[in-house]
Amino acid sequence: MVKFIIGGFRVMKSALVRAIVLLGSAMPLAEAGSNLAPWAELIAEKRHAIIRLESKVDGREMPPSEGFFISEDGLALCTLHVWMAKAGPSSILTTTRESLPAPRILEVLPTPGLALVKFEHRPKVWIELADRDPAIAATVAVAQYDTDQPAAFGPVLSFRQSPTADFKRNVFRRTGSIGSWIDPAKAIIGLPVIDQNGHAAGISSGLEAAEGQNIPTFFPIGSILASIEVGRKRDEPIPLPLAEDLILWDPIILDRRQYQTMQAFAREDLPAVQQSLKDLKAAYPNSSHLIYIEADLARQQRDSAGLLKAVEALKIRKNLTLCEQVRSLHYLAIAKDLSGAREDAIKTMEECVKLSPAGYPSDKRYLAQLLSQSDRDEEALAAVKQAREASPGNIDVLTELERILGRLGRWDEQAEVTTEIYRLESLFRRPVLGRFLPRPRE
Repeated sequence: MVKFIIGGFRVMKSALVRAIVLLGSAMPLAEAGSNLAPWAELIAEKRHAIIRLESKVDGREMPPSEGFFISEDGLALCTLHVWMAKAGPSSILTTTRESLPAPRILEVLPTPGLALVKFEHRPKVWIELADRDPAIAATVAVAQYDTDQPAAFGPVLSFRQSPTADFKRNVFRRTGSIGSWIDPAKAIIGLPVIDQNGHAAGISSGLEAAEGQNIPTFFPIGSILASIEVGRKRDEPIPLPLAEDLILWDPIILDRRQYQTMQAFAREDLPAVQQSLKDLKAAYPNSSHLIYIEADLARQQRDSAGLLKAVEALKIRKNLTLCEQVRSLHYLAIAKDLSGAREDAIKTMEECVKLSPAGYPSDKRYLAQLLSQSDRDEEALAAVKQAREASPGNIDVLTELERILGRLGRWDEQAEVTTEIYRLESLFRRPVLGRFLPRPRE
């Protein structure tokens, strides 16, 4: 009875911590805004280094992407997918809407999906590259091309290995995440991620969903500096159309029906998803991208047969990449668990964790869930701590850690994790952009 009362008191204490953190979260945001105000002026200036690239495929306008100048002699980094069109981008515009002629391609960086190009244009503003990746917790800003979208300021949460979902063959690539809110419609790849010295510390790579938040992600600059130096010294440009081995993207991403499929998936319109998948499979019978869409749909529906079908579809592909092997094992474990074979699912996930890179947290987190559901909470705690080491600022991982600590009755540790979760979640609240950061002067 005494133990129960003490335990109840500690649960109340944990709840009190949550309330205190929530009530106090506005104060750090206000302080952050006042400290970042001078920096906003710098970002407003550097914004004019950004260029917008548009392309057409079979006469259809494709979603725009961005790039930015990195030197005064016209060198720029931009996203690679606009060069999948045989003629390259259909238009390239500066922030002042000046149209630029097509540049020369000096280097292709397939895994991050970037190109180093050289314009004859001499920009008035450029962003020099940082000489290393930003540190964890260092504040960075994602500058924007459009004036109606303020820059997104926030700390670097973590670095991790992320699987590519839109390549012909899936591979792991290193990405970082930023603790900031950003409009999903404005999360365009290819934007500069600027450190407090005004240097480009990374290139935006889109959004990552976690605990209902849209977390901005980026490619850290350190992983591509060597390739950029190779491109700077290249005498002869890389001709268009690009060779097949330089384009890793699955051609399906240029088909608007693929976006319609994802929209139907998001609104849980099953008939629309199935019809769209049928049409796309007829057009792209060898697309690996469709395998993952079907697997995610099967997982959402708790359809073990659908997951096993995706596993078999991956197995018949020759020379699977490490990423494809890891994802195949992950799907197989989910299918086993859904069919009631949890111990077999655990063994499969343990095999998956051994195979996957240290910086990939998703498989470790799922293993922790399976172990916890089997009342093996100490083992689950070890697995989720491993996931936390792989991605320290991952809110999904921290939420799982919080849950397992509660099951073990380790209330003080749980309270610390709860505080960290709310501190991170406070970073994604929209007011940090509007109320506390003044709009920079143009």
